[in-house]
Amino acid sequence: MNQLTISSVLLVAGLLPWSCTAQGSLESTVKRLLGEPTYTSGFDVHELRRTGDRATVAALRLLDPETILTEKVVSRMIFLIGTAFEDVDMIQLPDDRNPGVSLFFLRVAASQGYSPEVKRDIARLTDHLIQIRRQLDRKSTRLNSSHLGI
Repeated sequence: MNQLTISSVLLVAGLLPWSCTAQGSLESTVKRLLGEPTYTSGFDVHELRRTGDRATVAALRLLDPETILTEKVVSRMIFLIGTAFEDVDMIQLPDDRNPGVSLFFLRVAASQGYSPEVKRDIARLTDHLIQIRRQLDRKSTRLNSSHLGI
């Protein structure tokens, strides 16, 4: 992985808006799940399901650039992103429903030489997020059409 791609992932995460009120709780949940996710509480899962792409942004801000694309971290990110997008309707903020940062991370991760299981998990999650994005695009198109009287 070249340094430019890792830097691009971290730059994107650093430029995105961040709600200070939600930061502490989400950050501690993400840090715990990325560190040693041997136990995941119902609260952790509930919190992630409400955050969508914001969970990925939090993770990218917390991760060490040297370890961000290790197989162990990517496996944990797959769990985190998958949980965050399990039910798009639960995601509180409309902007967090768009999986743009998560897809960017997964596309970078897909270019790495991981085990077949991790590559399969990356592909499945990427497909799931692309479907979410398409659904959001269709909803947006319908809303725009109805506002224009079409």
